[in-house]
Amino acid sequence: MNRPSVKMFLLCTVIIMVVILPMLIRDPYYLDIMIMVAFNSILALTWRTIMRIGQLSFGHAAFIGIGAYTSALIVMKLGVSFWLALPISGIVSAVISLLIGFTTLRLKGMFFAITTWAFNEIMRSAYLIFKNPFGGATGLYGIPAPYHIYFYGLPLFSFDNKQAYCYLAFLLLSATVLVLLRIENSRMGMLFDAIRVDDNLAESIGISLMRYKCVAFAIACFFAGIAGSFYAHYISFISPYSFELTLSVDAIVFSMVGGLASIMGPLIGAGVLTILSNLLHATGFFKMIIFSIFLVLVVLFLPDGIISVPQRTKMLLARISKKGMD
Repeated sequence: MNRPSVKMFLLCTVIIMVVILPMLIRDPYYLDIMIMVAFNSILALTWRTIMRIGQLSFGHAAFIGIGAYTSALIVMKLGVSFWLALPISGIVSAVISLLIGFTTLRLKGMFFAITTWAFNEIMRSAYLIFKNPFGGATGLYGIPAPYHIYFYGLPLFSFDNKQAYCYLAFLLLSATVLVLLRIENSRMGMLFDAIRVDDNLAESIGISLMRYKCVAFAIACFFAGIAGSFYAHYISFISPYSFELTLSVDAIVFSMVGGLASIMGPLIGAGVLTILSNLLHATGFFKMIIFSIFLVLVVLFLPDGIISVPQRTKMLLARISKKGMD
């Protein structure tokens, strides 16, 4: 079986699992884990998109928060349908990212990281200070669930259970993956890589750094805003404390642990760490100790992320085989 066939087989297998698993799993706890895996995967994927242009962002949570507050406010205050608020939230996040990125993307390294962290804190302070319309420290609660939706020939999708949310979460994740994968395999993706490797060289051959940096930033923030919209209506409550620096750090950790070399890396990292975090709840006090040890081991022995395990295993077996022949 050639490589494209293997990829297609794996893709079909994943799609079948995503469709079947919510039908088989009835326990709300496990459905919630699946939903958070999808949400965290979008988080990690969109952060990686910014990293692809060589920019380290510590303000990713700000754009998730913008999407969440935008969606919640226009649904609650203006009576707009969630299905319209969802794309609007992404667009608002993308537009604000362009306004911020036009100046901050000229910075590099830790200067950009600190600036994005500062923007995140500015947004959190705005949510805290302005009780109207953001709800202040108490936030917004009672955010309505999405209206039910009906597809011809299929059962009614009513969001009074977590199965419907699970399908929606993985639908949004699938859309994010497809768009980012298409970009990665396009000329634009090659330009992003060129900018990340050496932006001075890229500029010298005629690549517009600011144009492509702003495009990558806007695409990442668009999907981050959509994820924020979903999160707000799923949890039905948001506050300034929902979008602290730790959320941005989570996106970084998911991506780094999974591996940045491929789009599969953030998916694997988000899936493994989300599931592991929930499994360790039973350990109580030892949860953070075990979790931290796991992260240290990955950093020490898998610096390229979990996605490098097959390659490293292959290299190890080849070395053992060579020693045996000697």
